[in-house]
Amino acid sequence: ASKFNFLNGKVGIGTTAPVTKLTVEGTMTLKEQASADSDTAAYGQLWVKNDTPNTLWFTDDAGTDHQIAFV
Repeated sequence: ASKFNFLNGKVGIGTTAPVTKLTVEGTMTLKEQASADSDTAAYGQLWVKNDTPNTLWFTDDAGTDHQIAFV
């Protein structure tokens, strides 16, 4: 069986009933990198910085990096 399910314009990974444009059921793995990719208007990026320890970041479409901190 396919691990990807398409339903009414929605994609499900690990689920047969996606509830948004992309629904991931389970853990998502992101490869660390030094910085975000090039900026794209109207799109943000979620990425893991390759520092020690690894940190989670969001880069907005203006290229501004925001660290996502867990307290």
